Amino acid sequence: IDPQAKRPKIVAFIGANLIGGTGADPIENAVIVIEKENIKAVGPADKIAIPDGAEKIDVTGKWILPGFIDLHIHLTYPQGLEIYSGDTGSFQTIRALSVMGKLRKAGITSVRDVASHTEPMQAIRIGAQQGYIDSIRVFSVGQGIVSTGGHGEILTATKAADGADE
Repeated sequence: IDPQAKRPKIVAFIGANLIGGTGADPIENAVIVIEKENIKAVGPADKIAIPDGAEKIDVTGKWILPGFIDLHIHLTYPQGLEIYSGDTGSFQTIRALSVMGKLRKAGITSVRDVASHTEPMQAIRIGAQQGYIDSIRVFSVGQGIVSTGGHGEILTATKAADGADE
């Protein structure tokens, strides 16, 4: 058994300017140490120890900042609703994956999906859990509840409810 195979992969990004999203000034010549999917250390190069065996990636002159989060998106119907009315759940899933890829390229790392159809969103969640999808994080709110005649009632992924009992 190769002892290196059991060691978690550690990556160190070296030399970037880092905007941490805290309101503090950017860190010049920053080091970011990542183990598996977890950030283990962040700070100026003269204060962060890079673990032995870490893969070192020189990002000098680049800027690193936290991923952006979109809290209101519709992955399965990103444009006008009328053009998607006859789409199957399978095709909605494909469209959502395409939208997720475009968002990732734009720096968005997490989204809250509002009122997409349940089946495509479940397929995306399970696909991510099982490692079939390598993309952004999706928090699916689920089916929308709207008032009769209200915003979003034309969506098939919403249910109309009027009053507390409904």
